[in-house]
Amino acid sequence: MFFYSPQQIADLHKANYQSFVNLTGKYMNGLQELAELNVQTIRTIIEESNNFPKDDVTENVDNLPEWQSSMLTQLPGKAASYNRHLHTIILSTGAEVAREVRRQYESRGGQVNAMFIEAIEKANAASTRTAETLENTIAKAAQDALSTTVKDAVESASSDGVSQTAKATGDFKAGGEAMLPQPNKSGNKR
Repeated sequence: MFFYSPQQIADLHKANYQSFVNLTGKYMNGLQELAELNVQTIRTIIEESNNFPKDDVTENVDNLPEWQSSMLTQLPGKAASYNRHLHTIILSTGAEVAREVRRQYESRGGQVNAMFIEAIEKANAASTRTAETLENTIAKAAQDALSTTVKDAVESASSDGVSQTAKATGDFKAGGEAMLPQPNKSGNKR
């Protein structure tokens, strides 16, 4: 026994698919932001490495340790900046997903609850009908059996009563005749 109509099942599948598409879109936006952050980081690293003058390497050999030193001192700040941006992207994506889930729950939660309530009501109505049908069937069978038994008892009592009455009448007549003087049937006359 299905509690849901085919239309309700189709609507539920459609809503689930739409939720899946919306959540996938939120995740893809987060991945796109992460990819843009990584591309920007790589561009920045390339631009900073290109800032080292290449004209006369022999003259700038003395500047190489300074350049490396300045790059290494900037690395923790840049790594912290990258981590902050990464953390912001992850948190914003998580917040958007949570909002989407909450929105889906608020819009679909009432429908699901209504579907469960409707299913419970249908089950209660079906069990009530089943109980009534069973009660009617048992009552009808009991009534038919009682009617048949009473009819048989009445017929039996009637036929027993008639036979008893006939027997009693016969016994009464026989008893009454026995009380009457009987003519003597013997050949002696006195």
